[in-house]
Amino acid sequence: MPTISGACFMLPREDYHAVGGMDERYFLHVEDVDFSRRFAKAGGAIYFNPHVAIVHYKSSSRASPLRIEASKTAGLARYFNTHFAGARPAPLIWLLAGALWANFALLALRRAAGRALRLAGLVRRGGAGAARRARAMMAGRNTR
Repeated sequence: MPTISGACFMLPREDYHAVGGMDERYFLHVEDVDFSRRFAKAGGAIYFNPHVAIVHYKSSSRASPLRIEASKTAGLARYFNTHFAGARPAPLIWLLAGALWANFALLALRRAAGRALRLAGLVRRGGAGAARRARAMMAGRNTR
């Protein structure tokens, strides 16, 4: 099913409200996937123009990266439960949710270990390359 980022889509206000708008139970992520699915099921058409470029520079949330990952995980679990619970066996949905949360737990452990290693002075924080690429993009240069 076609899906586009909620960071950049346009549609008539009436169409937005006809499918109930964005589901506010989602936080930061997956709400656009949910909306696109509901919009398409209601007969709406989703178009993508590859000639339009949008640059998402910087984060828009002050939430911690771990909290954002938790919200992504919760959003994905909610999405699959909302749209596939009746069409698929319940144990499959539970297994999927468990796998999503297990992945989140591994990510959280990895970040905690990295933080501990940095605090102990055993590893330096990275990110200089990403900052350099972002500055180059802002200056209009291609870094690849």
